[in-house]
Amino acid sequence: MAVVHGVIGGMPLPFPVPNPDGCKFGGLTCPLENGKTYTYTHNLFIRSSYPPLGVKVRWELQDEAGKDIVCIEIPCHIQ
Repeated sequence: MAVVHGVIGGMPLPFPVPNPDGCKFGGLTCPLENGKTYTYTHNLFIRSSYPPLGVKVRWELQDEAGKDIVCIEIPCHIQ
């Protein structure tokens, strides 16, 4: 499952994503197997009402127990 936060001023704010299931909507073949390489993709819609600002996007992929498999922070700027 994908869990996404916008980190603004060090504060993580939840950013709900439709279809967070990476196995059904992210292109992953589940169950994942150790030692294999996978490519996950997801499009993120940015509304025109969002204010222009710099933000880190923290994107986590979690297993069934809610444990992080992957966690990445991506510096972004909304214009």
